[in-house]
Formats: sequence, structure tokens, C-alpha cells
Amino acid sequence: MYFDSKKLKEKHNIGDERAALYEAAETWMDALKGRPFLGGPNPNLADLSVHMAFCAPLRTLYLAKT
Repeated sequence: MYFDSKKLKEKHNIGDERAALYEAAETWMDALKGRPFLGGPNPNLADLSVHMAFCAPLRTLYLAKT
């Protein structure tokens, strides 16, 4: 996993992981445009994938003692 993460960081030009994660979350919030879910009134597959991609790492960062 360590080497995979290094390859992904190089591929996507990510210097600061935390800043990149927060930037991606802001992009997602802008895409919602005030709706509760991206699919409208009901969640769709995109909403579920965001939950898995963002919520778990953000919770980990929030609870981590730095």
C-alpha cells in the first residue's frame, strides 16, 4: 500500500494529501448545488461512492491527533 500511495500521488500531482482531500470535498459540495444528494431527493451510486471515498478518510483525519 505504501508504494501504491506514492505512485498515485505522483500520477495525480498531489503534494499535500490533506489539502487535496479537502479540495475534492469542496468540489463535491459545489456539485450538490443545495440538493441533499447528487441524485436529487434520493441517493444514487455517486452519493454512495463519495461516502466511501471521503467520509472514512475525513473522519480519520478529524480524529487523528496531530
